[in-house]
Amino acid sequence: MASPDRNSGIRAVIKGPTTGYSGRTITLDGSQSQSGDAPIRYHWTPDAVLLACNPGFDEQAGNSTVTLVLSEVPLRTVRRVGLTVYGAENGKSSEATHSIAVKPTPA
Repeated sequence: MASPDRNSGIRAVIKGPTTGYSGRTITLDGSQSQSGDAPIRYHWTPDAVLLACNPGFDEQAGNSTVTLVLSEVPLRTVRRVGLTVYGAENGKSSEATHSIAVKPTPA
């Protein structure tokens, strides 16, 4: 979770599961982020492997929540998703990063 920018009060916050199984979906929520005194805009950035597993991701990258299909893995692997929020005059927060331990689907 990122700390707020001292000048603008903008802060990115990600809530969601920290573990999941190959091929299953997870939902991450950025709605508790803060944008200071302006309407908030979201920009999600999954790592390259998650992006490859979610070809239509660009359509939801500006939403407060995103749903991702987790990659197929033979062994436990960590995937990361970032969130940057924008507020007044395109003021930008520090990026919040969320890690997800992806496990092979149980038999």
